[in-house]
Amino acid sequence: MKQFKYRFEKVLKAKGNAEDEIKKECAGIRAQIGMETIKLKAAGDKENLMRQSILKTASSKMCSPKEWNDIKTCNSYITYLEEFIRRKKEEIKGLEARLEALQKQLLAARMEKMTFEKIKEKDRKAYGCAVSAEEQKTTDEAALFMFRAHNAGVN
Repeated sequence: MKQFKYRFEKVLKAKGNAEDEIKKECAGIRAQIGMETIKLKAAGDKENLMRQSILKTASSKMCSPKEWNDIKTCNSYITYLEEFIRRKKEEIKGLEARLEALQKQLLAARMEKMTFEKIKEKDRKAYGCAVSAEEQKTTDEAALFMFRAHNAGVN
């Protein structure tokens, strides 16, 4: 008897490949979220340092014109950092929304793949039953032939 061959093997393979692609894309987005979070934290740390620097400089009793100029520069940089932080937070939110959508797609892809795997198992079981029935039929025919030959006296 020939070997078991699943009728939807190519479809199952395609579903597996689709699932793998979505997994890779999810991993890439997770890595990107991690990188953007690191950048966001670094910008927040810089902002805090600049604020402390301004407070330290401004708290001195007499500020020279150069120190006032430094304060203005720090203040401009803080404004830039605040805008940068706002944009990074929006970017991270967008990436998280994309990741959530991909996770839903991944769940759907897994369900489809599992459906085809269950069909494969049912087909394999049916094939095993058919093989067993064929073997049983062959054994029964041989036994019947031997029985008839014995009864006919052709031993």
